[in-house]
Amino acid sequence: MVLVDIRLGDESGFDLARRLTSTVILISTYAESEYAEEIAASPAAGFIPKTQLSASAVLRIVGASTD
Repeated sequence: MVLVDIRLGDESGFDLARRLTSTVILISTYAESEYAEEIAASPAAGFIPKTQLSASAVLRIVGASTD
């Protein structure tokens, strides 16, 4: 599993997510609504705003138990 920031300077996190073979979770300081279409079209398993980034948020997306 890889956390990928949507904005990587010169490179797009969306482009990187397409090249990776592992499970990708997109993260950003920007609101999900600003990138909703791109997130939906990406191969990423999900999106987490950086303000809500936690182990339990990651585990929810990958379907693991948080117990």
